[in-house]
Amino acid sequence: MTISLDSCLVIDVINGKSELARDRLLDAREGDEPLVISSLVFHEVHYGAAISKRPRVQAELLAAVTDGIPIEPFTARDAAATTQLRRVLRGLGREIGGIDTLIAGQALARGWMLVTSNTRDFDRVPNLKIVDWTRPDGVESQG
Repeated sequence: MTISLDSCLVIDVINGKSELARDRLLDAREGDEPLVISSLVFHEVHYGAAISKRPRVQAELLAAVTDGIPIEPFTARDAAATTQLRRVLRGLGREIGGIDTLIAGQALARGWMLVTSNTRDFDRVPNLKIVDWTRPDGVESQG
């Protein structure tokens, strides 16, 4: 299964907030499962670096963490899946942020497992496979 990194996880690794997540990312880079970053996540982390107090340093750290990981564009198929997801979440009264909805919709459309430390929001998404690499048990769940 393809592993897709969420912004929160990338930021945790960049800022040194989770050695466990860093180690798991290093293991994933050497593993057999494909590893990707959504263009939406890439945008979020680049924007965060650009507005930080140390944009050059943050950009260099970001490049080191993401180097060699394919950036997957958001497609019309992803948009259609996200529209359906947004409708479902609204009907359930479980809406999440706009960009998180787009990231979740793309992951659902492509059958990816989303790696995030933001399980609180992504747990609301039905059928989304998520895992939190910042937790020792590496909790895997499905919304």
